[in-house]
Amino acid sequence: EAAACDYYERALKQLPLLHNARNNLIRGLMKRGSPQDHKQALEHANLSAGLQPNVPEMQYQLGVVLHEKQPWL
Repeated sequence: EAAACDYYERALKQLPLLHNARNNLIRGLMKRGSPQDHKQALEHANLSAGLQPNVPEMQYQLGVVLHEKQPWL
């Protein structure tokens, strides 16, 4: 997933509602792990949750990204 982030981003420019590509992009960015990657993952997670509010997996991904930012330890 992390190595394919560029491909997912290109696919999403043409098909913004492509659920699997956005989901995999968020996961890939989180695996890369840099602060900039995390920021991008959060932007994509917020966008996906707004574009597809009826897709539970997108709401879940937003929660995962937010949890990584503010772990509840």
